[in-house]
Amino acid sequence: MHKVYKARFYNGILSKAFTVEVSFGENELTIFFTDNHSVSQQLVWQKNNINEIQYSSSIISLKYESEFPSQQLDITDPDFIEEYKNHFKVSAYNRITHTRNRNMVLIVFGVFVSLMVLSYFFVLPFFADIFARNFPKDIEISMGEKLYQNVLSGEEIDSAKTTNINLFFKQMKVDGDYPVKITVVESNIENAFALPGGGIVVYDKILNDMNNYDELAALLAHEYSHVQLKHATRNIFRSLSGYIFISMFFGDITGVSAVIIQNADQFRSLKYGRELEHEADENGLKILKTNKIEGSGMSQLFKNLKKGNEIHISEYFSSHPDIDSRIDFVNEYQKQNPYTTIQNDSMKVYFDRIK
Repeated sequence: MHKVYKARFYNGILSKAFTVEVSFGENELTIFFTDNHSVSQQLVWQKNNINEIQYSSSIISLKYESEFPSQQLDITDPDFIEEYKNHFKVSAYNRITHTRNRNMVLIVFGVFVSLMVLSYFFVLPFFADIFARNFPKDIEISMGEKLYQNVLSGEEIDSAKTTNINLFFKQMKVDGDYPVKITVVESNIENAFALPGGGIVVYDKILNDMNNYDELAALLAHEYSHVQLKHATRNIFRSLSGYIFISMFFGDITGVSAVIIQNADQFRSLKYGRELEHEADENGLKILKTNKIEGSGMSQLFKNLKKGNEIHISEYFSSHPDIDSRIDFVNEYQKQNPYTTIQNDSMKVYFDRIK
């Protein structure tokens, strides 16, 4: 029977590590663990697909490249290190072909980047935006789901409000291409933001300032517009255009998703520009008009923004510039596009439950 060793395992989806057991085979490593349902599981890593990203007398870090997202093992057991060195050590070829390692990429392309600074800052974002517009929808949705899980990790979720806000959105009858999933998070920050692929997060404090369901409908219409118009995806691709270019260079579409998921913590600094915000406002108003929902809720939402400097809708991706001009735009749109509204009692019921 092969000896087993303790190790720390990263599954490529969550940032935290899990304790697992590892044993050697002739041409593979077998990883043993217990899943969330207390069921024993095992993974088999074929030697040819293992990349050595760190090797010393005190630690070995190995990454497996045949699965997406990529998985990693960190082992400090001296007996494992000794057995690895004597009987299993992966080839130098495996180590130097670990193209997803950021440090390796920076070394290989260092000279190129230094000669192409202007292209990096101006040309790459342009092409990244084109790539984002044509990014396969199924991969975008899958990427968004993993990103959604990462963003919500460690947050306090209000299950009751989450259920009711999703029922509220269904009553809006928005005709879109993405599966919408909305989560209400308990927080004293007034915030709401959209992620690629249909995920929307709403902090419950922003709900407290709303007086009627028209405001919530406007908020969700605006955030969903960012999703439907691929604003979240386009903005992320522009901001991470250097990394995106590297993945595109190697023809690795799934590597694009990996880069975005691995940089989830940077999303708080991403901001929408005036053009994209205007598009989201206009599309949100069209959603409200199509479904005969009062559009004044959007102007009231923006008036709430003016009340305090600490209210930031879409804080992850947006600065919501020039609130006064946006209020004027909403008022002008309503004048030029009059329509009859219909009172939706179901939406009011769900809104009252959320409040």
